[in-house]
Amino acid sequence: MILVNTVQNHKKHKEILLNLIDEFAGVNDTRIYDLQVASSVQTIVPNMTSDWSIEKDAKREYLEYFYNHVIYDIMENFGYLLGLSRSNWNIINGWYMQYGENGEHDWHNHIDSGHFTNVYFLELPDSEYKTQLLGRDGKILEYEAKEGDVVSIPSWQLHRSPKNGPKRKTTVLFNSEFEFIG
Repeated sequence: MILVNTVQNHKKHKEILLNLIDEFAGVNDTRIYDLQVASSVQTIVPNMTSDWSIEKDAKREYLEYFYNHVIYDIMENFGYLLGLSRSNWNIINGWYMQYGENGEHDWHNHIDSGHFTNVYFLELPDSEYKTQLLGRDGKILEYEAKEGDVVSIPSWQLHRSPKNGPKRKTTVLFNSEFEFIG
């Protein structure tokens, strides 16, 4: 199952969110480190930044804005598309990822993170670089998405960010769950 929803007023939200992400990155170390287990040496992963590994209680104004001004209608529509006309939804966690040229994130899924993994394409200069999804048959699943879309998949679904092109890609990611209200 792949659900795609378009964020209303994306251009307005994009400018605000990118400024808030830049402010956050300006005072926090958002570099991504790769630990070489055999040698216990940490190296910086080139061309990628994220706040995933920063303390979860750190103030993230971009997420506050995202939760309060961007995602409500998307989540309500998502519940409706799932047939849950009466439901409570919860966002479990959120973070951003920025990819420069050749930045990539290998196949993975999200365990202990609720029902769904969601990707908001805040900056996506070319849909060729959208998140790739792996089907049960081992083939990449086809779907349409563009900048300003939120793609929602089951949290167990294998996915990756392919090697990025020359222009920066920025995503806001979050895990969510739904509770049916009878």
